[in-house]
Amino acid sequence: MLILSRNVIRDLDLSLGLEERCKIPSRLVSCHALEHLKLSGCIINVPRFFQGFKLLRTLWLEFFDLSGISIGNLISSCPLLEDLALSIEQPGCLHILAPNLRQLNIWGEFHDLCLETPKLASGSICVVSYGDYRQFSVAKTGKKNNFTQTLGSLHNVQKLALIGQFIDYLAVGAVPKNLPMNFNRLIELSVHVCCYDQNQTASALCLFQNAPNLRVLHIEFMDYWGDDHSQVQIFWKLEATETCLFKSLEIVKVGYFQSDESSFRRTESLVEFSELVQSTAPVLGKLNIIDFEDAVVFCTKLENFSKLSKKAKIAVVNRWN
Repeated sequence: MLILSRNVIRDLDLSLGLEERCKIPSRLVSCHALEHLKLSGCIINVPRFFQGFKLLRTLWLEFFDLSGISIGNLISSCPLLEDLALSIEQPGCLHILAPNLRQLNIWGEFHDLCLETPKLASGSICVVSYGDYRQFSVAKTGKKNNFTQTLGSLHNVQKLALIGQFIDYLAVGAVPKNLPMNFNRLIELSVHVCCYDQNQTASALCLFQNAPNLRVLHIEFMDYWGDDHSQVQIFWKLEATETCLFKSLEIVKVGYFQSDESSFRRTESLVEFSELVQSTAPVLGKLNIIDFEDAVVFCTKLENFSKLSKKAKIAVVNRWN
């Protein structure tokens, strides 16, 4: 690292073991010319005199331990940052202030998320923890909901994936019917929704209603966390409205992740949502059902639903195609 810091290095990609993380010498922060930094399996100690990577455009950190500075402060000290990828486990709020960020990928555990990324064009957020954010994000901060703080600055986002348990995070507190902003540039959206949780469904519908130009939608239904099959209700409203919910939607992929061999509710959710799409999507071209076992019966049932789009084609596809 001493040699690198003396040789005006611009790109550094250092991938170490995942079981035992390796301590990176603090000389790393002396590499002032860095434009692209990727570290995996590292312990990073940032000294007090660190003034930031002023030229850094790409920052990827996974399986890392950071000391001397918070991850939020590290990101905000990189004013030109355009591409950020984090695999993270962090208590408290993950605050990302990056005015020039265009691509964001987050995978991991955190209690709360604040994004100030007005130029973001593509983002993927996967939450793998469960429970802690329910107590932290609303109860401890006094917020009514998590939508505005997390997604409120994403005025330019075109492609967004909210997967794992992120919709559950958004569903904490009062789920708004309408947001103070629209995602007018959002054309592609991927979401995971628990098919037993009405708040998650309401959160997903809130996203759909505020993305008027959405063209591609990939939705996966989940059933986890010991949900009670006997207490489920019908969540998707199947009545077409005067203003079509999916007026620009052209391609839909809908499916479910299996946690057991059979789930009536999962199938029911898939049918309900498919009917909703067909009744409110006037320019729909493809409705693809992912990995459904009884394909013939299911497709026949969907074909009998009323459609706004006469050109819509229904097909069962493999997940990996």
